[in-house]
Amino acid sequence: MWLHYSWYFGQRSDADLKQLAQRLKENQIRYAYFWVRYIKADGTLRYHYPQAAHHLVTTLHREAPGVKIIAWVYVGNTRVQVA
Repeated sequence: MWLHYSWYFGQRSDADLKQLAQRLKENQIRYAYFWVRYIKADGTLRYHYPQAAHHLVTTLHREAPGVKIIAWVYVGNTRVQVA
């Protein structure tokens, strides 16, 4: 399941997290991809909300232990000009 960056940003309540965990379990979803936005020019992740991300991962590991939590990172879009 692909999830919006608002989860990673900590813009969801603990009740929302528990509801998400329940939904993941009920629907037998094994992989949850959270959009964590961008990387720096040197290739490292640019974490703006590390505490919120930690809380998200910790909560989901506890509430839905069979689900793999994966960070999805936007790496840019090179536009090619066609002649």
